[in-house]
Amino acid sequence: MKNQIFDANRFSAYFKKYIFEQRSTLLVCLGMFLLFPLAFCLGWPYIKGFYTPEMAQHFVTRGNVPDPMWHSELTAFLVIWIVACVFCCAFYSQLTKKKERISLFTCPASNFEKFATSFIIFVILFPILVFIFFLFADAMRVWVYGATSEGVACIHYISPRFLLSFGCDMKYFDIDLYAGSISPTDKAAMLEFYRIAGIVKFSMILFGGLLLQALFALGCSVWPKNSYIKTGCFLMIFGIATSILFYWGIRTFYGTDFNIIPRDFGIKNEITQIVIWDCVALCIIIFTWVISYLRFKEWEIIKRW
Repeated sequence: MKNQIFDANRFSAYFKKYIFEQRSTLLVCLGMFLLFPLAFCLGWPYIKGFYTPEMAQHFVTRGNVPDPMWHSELTAFLVIWIVACVFCCAFYSQLTKKKERISLFTCPASNFEKFATSFIIFVILFPILVFIFFLFADAMRVWVYGATSEGVACIHYISPRFLLSFGCDMKYFDIDLYAGSISPTDKAAMLEFYRIAGIVKFSMILFGGLLLQALFALGCSVWPKNSYIKTGCFLMIFGIATSILFYWGIRTFYGTDFNIIPRDFGIKNEITQIVIWDCVALCIIIFTWVISYLRFKEWEIIKRW
């Protein structure tokens, strides 16, 4: 008797079935994730004139960033990262219509295998492919402008380390800019400040994106139709409401002159504090995915609520 929760052969068959049935939608989405960075990487340098002889002559390398396009590409990559996370609004797209629900729930595969299929595609494969597409678009930029811009030495492939750290790696901070104007003690303090700030920004962007994935997948399990609009509106209203309630609570207990200092709970090391907050964020993300899966298991072919 086969395992009723997960069977490798059954999961493989369902995964292939899902890819085949959704191939048109998936290919269109992948095409958009490929064309946007390609258009940006090829069009933006031309619009801004980054590789004209005049601009290239006055370009100064700072913070180990040898190409003027790197910062613009990082901004585009952050936008694409957010869009790829929000794309989880299509996580349960098969729940939108009754015919698709019939096909989904009558298929001889467990709910966990169906959930795992969507998870692998939308949460794992899509971000990886988006990253690969972005590197390909960057390579096209280097090939095109390297061949058409003579005498320009500031055209370089973007570093995957620069992208994966969201520009927060200490290697890309321009610390030597202040080397002659501050003391060694202040420089060391500034180095530590930039290091902590980089770790915090990296954690916020990474775990914020992972939380967005979980929240939009949960929203799709509740509102399969127009999920991105409904979930986005709900998150916006929820954020505004909680901010107002938080402000009223602070005003009630602390008055108008308040200065809130986060508690360290006896933990003085800042890196340890960041790791603890990351673990808390990870637990919230896992909890949200569990709720999303349980909500999916409650669905039936005929909507009852």
